[in-house]
Amino acid sequence: MINDSRRTEDGFIVKRLLTIRPVLVSLLVCLLAATASEPSPFQMVTVAGQPRAVALDPDAKTLYLALYDRDEVIRVDIASRETLGTARVGKGPASLALSTDGTTLACVNRLASSLTVLKVPELTIVGTVPCGNGATSVAAVADHGFAVANAFADSITLVDPSDIHQ
Repeated sequence: MINDSRRTEDGFIVKRLLTIRPVLVSLLVCLLAATASEPSPFQMVTVAGQPRAVALDPDAKTLYLALYDRDEVIRVDIASRETLGTARVGKGPASLALSTDGTTLACVNRLASSLTVLKVPELTIVGTVPCGNGATSVAAVADHGFAVANAFADSITLVDPSDIHQ
């Protein structure tokens, strides 16, 4: 194993870890070569809150974010980076999932051990249902339903949005 570093003419620090792994060395050099003055393929979108979960709509133009500290789900246009809508959900939104057809969004409210179901893109609340203790994550299942993992109850809650009545 070789572990040395050198500074290039441009002022970058190149650290060589392994000579027998050229892919790793190339990747590391690329990572170390990135500076604030160079363009980056990554862009920051600032939101007013603590995002805990993100879901991408089927056309890949809109993001839905769960803002944990604000008890909100927001809809963000990827191209303009503007917030297009907001919905108040339960306490501590921590996980999101879009239905298989992309028309319904489910949000796990971790501190409330509940699931809020919303129609998208307008973020209209269909309803909120209780889940087991320690609701932590949600996944879309067939027929537009959702499955919620309840960490402290050692269970899964299955939710059919068509059975929810506000």
